[in-house]
This record gives sequence, C-alpha cells and structure tokens, in this order.
Amino acid sequence: MGAFRYCRACGHDFDVEAGVLVGERDPAGAGVDAQRGAGWAGTNGPGRPERRGPSLPPRNPALSTRNAPPPGVDLRRTLFPAGLQTPEPAPTRKRRGLRIGFVVEMLLIVVAAILVIGGVAYLNLQTVPPVIPVETAAPSPTDTPSSAPPTKTTTPRRLGIFNPTGNLGVARSFHTATVLTDGRVVVVGGQDSDGRGTASVELFDPVAGTFWPSQSLASARSLHTATTLVDGRILVAGGTAFGSAALTCELYDPATGAFTSGPRLNIGRAAPTATLLRDGRVLFTGGANDDLAPIASAEVYDPATGSISSTGSMSVPRDRHTATLLRDGRVLVVGGSQARSGTPTTGLASAEIWDPATGRFTPTGSLSSARLLHAAALLPSGLVLIAGGGNALLAPLATELYDPDAGAFRPGPTMSVARLRGTATLLPEGQVLLIGGLDETSPKVVGGHASVELYDPTTNQVQPTSSLPAALGAHVATLLPNGQVMVTGGLDGLGRSSVGVLLYR
Repeated sequence: MGAFRYCRACGHDFDVEAGVLVGERDPAGAGVDAQRGAGWAGTNGPGRPERRGPSLPPRNPALSTRNAPPPGVDLRRTLFPAGLQTPEPAPTRKRRGLRIGFVVEMLLIVVAAILVIGGVAYLNLQTVPPVIPVETAAPSPTDTPSSAPPTKTTTPRRLGIFNPTGNLGVARSFHTATVLTDGRVVVVGGQDSDGRGTASVELFDPVAGTFWPSQSLASARSLHTATTLVDGRILVAGGTAFGSAALTCELYDPATGAFTSGPRLNIGRAAPTATLLRDGRVLFTGGANDDLAPIASAEVYDPATGSISSTGSMSVPRDRHTATLLRDGRVLVVGGSQARSGTPTTGLASAEIWDPATGRFTPTGSLSSARLLHAAALLPSGLVLIAGGGNALLAPLATELYDPDAGAFRPGPTMSVARLRGTATLLPEGQVLLIGGLDETSPKVVGGHASVELYDPTTNQVQPTSSLPAALGAHVATLLPNGQVMVTGGLDGLGRSSVGVLLYR
C-alpha cells in the first residue's frame, strides 16, 4: 500500500514510494487517475484500499494535470530535499502574553484583598467608642513638699458598667472590705439583716470570682476600721460591739487565715478613722465613745512594737469625718460632727492637719459648707476631693477641693444628687468614682439612690456613668489590683443590709 501526500502547489496526490503524481482533485473532491485514466472518488482507484487520514481541502479548479512535472523528475527530492523523514515541527514560541496576564490577575487579587481588609478595619474603628485622652499627675513617693510639680501622663477616660458577681454569705452594712497583698479581699464584720453586729468573715478571690468563709472575729463588730499593714496583716480596730464602743483590736494573718488578739485602744472608738502612714504606723482619730459622744483624741499603732500610744488631740471632737494621707506624709482631717449621734446634727466646716514629725494637729482652711458622712479622695495632683455629706439642714451637691500648698479649700464641680455615706474611689486613670449614697443624715432612711458619677480632675467636671442596679448607701467600694472596683453590701433603699456584690469594669 502506497503512502500518499497532497501537493498544495499543483493540487495532485503524490505517491511517496513511487515518486510520481497519481492524480488530481476536482472541486467536488473526486480524483482522476493521471497515469491510468481510471476515475475514482474518495478511493485509491481500482484494486486499492480507501485512503485513511484527514480529509484534504479541494484544490483550485484552475490547476490541472498539465502542471505535472516532466517524466524522470523525482518529486521526492523536490518536495522533501532532506529526505522522506517527517520534518521536525517548528519550535513553539512561549506565550508571553499569557504569563503577563496571569501576573496582572494575581496583582489584582492581592490589591482587592488589601482593600477588603482595610475596609473591615475601618468599619471596626467606627464601631469602637473613641478613647478620650486625659492628663493626670502621677504622685511620686519621693516628693516631700506638696508643692512639687506633678508628672503628667496621658490615660484613657473610662466609663464602665456594674456587673453582679455572686453574693455575700451574710448581709452586711457598715463593714470593711480590705485588699490583701496577694490580691484577695477580706470582708469583715458589719451589721447583718437584723441590724445586729456580726463576727463573720469572708474571703473573695477576684480571679475565680468566688467567696468562701474564713475564721470569724473574736467578737462581733461594725463601724470598725481595717488597715493593711506593711507586713501584709490586717489590723481590725474599734467599732461597736453589743452597743458599746470597742477597745479591742485583732490582727488577721492571711497566711493562716486566723485572727489573733492585738493591742487595746486607749479609749473605745466607734466609727473612727484609721490612716496608714508612710513609716508603716497607723493613726486613729476621733469616733464616738460609749455614750455616742464624739472624741477629740488620737492615737498611733506601731507594728514594730505592737503597741498603741496617744498622740496630740484634735482641736474639736469629731466623728463621721474623714482623714486623708497627703503626698508629704501629713494627714488632713475634714468635717464631721461634734454632736452626739442620734440627735439633730450640725456638721463641722473646720479642718486640721496632723504632722507625724511633731505629733500635733494644726488648723487649716475651712470648708465652704459644713458636712459629715462625706467622702474624700487624694488626687494624683496632690489635691483632695471632698464630695457628698451634709447635715440636718443641708446636703450640698457641690464638691470642694483642698490645696495643701495654699492650705485652703476651693469650689469644685457640682454633683447631680446628694450623697451621704457614699464612696469616692480613685481609679488608676486618675478619675474618682462616686457611688450611691443616702439622701439624709439618718443611716437607715428610705430614699437612697443608684446614681454613679465620675469626677475628672483634668476637666474639673462630674459626669454620670452607669448606675447601680438598685439604690445603695453605707456600702464599701474597694479598688482591686486589676483596676476594677468591687462594691459589697450596704443599705438598700429600704434601709436593709444587702448581700449583693458588684464589680465596676
């Protein structure tokens, strides 16, 4: 069987083995045998099998067998000068356009991804409330004079919310809640739901968010003080026990979870103040005696000797007052009452300063409004904020600021509500959180409120923040190491002791 190839130049079929033209094609695709004169259509002629392979295009009708080469001409050499081998296919050129297109497509995908990620980040930024920078002055323990210029730092303004975090095992008001050196909080004593003193003690773990009972006090007490000493122990002093002003002190050891007897006060004190001094001693001022009369004397506990000794007395008897440690180590005593508890009370506008170097009290500037049952907080600038309180005649809404350099008070911003037995807690950002309070001087009056406000020392403004779930006063607000504020117990709007515990985040 011969091998045939089609010559596009002349329109003939070429017999490769014989080296001759064997026919031509007409426009309809029918072949004519140029050598034998036998007609054929789609066959190899008589006696030949049908040719296989792809169909060939019809030749130009202008071409004919007259174009055949003269006899003796070997078309194999003419058509295939390199021999009968099939010529090598021409090298394929690289499709550079396809590669460039692929690269461009990948670049477009990357750019689109960047735009999508950037858009999501932008939307997230729009949904996050803006952080308003404020400047606060960080106190330095090495600054002895209060006139030393404070170091300014920028901190975000915080507006948090209150969340319940379990309940106390015993309803409490007029109790204490003190942070231990390991971050736990020990809750001691107070008045229970029946208005009686309790000796129970509970521990709160802020990491686990749980309470559990600890060893009880030797005797029930409320309106006492609890101070964390330098060595980590807690000194519990004074208060009321079975209707009398307590003389005894107890020391709580967090390592053992047990109380031991401490030294005795020189005089029984209900609702005194206790201030930890820079040298580790504790100053007790004022309070009420067994007859519910205010006290003018003061005394100092020295942990080095484990004893309590008298120091200079205040210029007037005071209870329901405040005592604040200043940056220079002195103690500012403000307001209070010199009238017997349970009688119509007129608050004091006077203030005085105790100097640890001399052990004496000296008068300083007075408040513009007399007040008791108020709260005080040392600001990072060295000023002292006085908020809330009042007397039987007036419960001022205005706050006041004490300037140790000038030795005088000046007006501060106005709160939205009166706050007696409220709390003022300095936050790490430098603001002061003003929580709850009662509307009258009576500790069990109906009509407490749930209002909470923030004092901002950089703007000297008070602004509202998230309210308490219910009215509260005579509670305790404790700043935790993580910056949260824990609110325990207190009196509700009906004058009942509460078991509630809240965390301000």
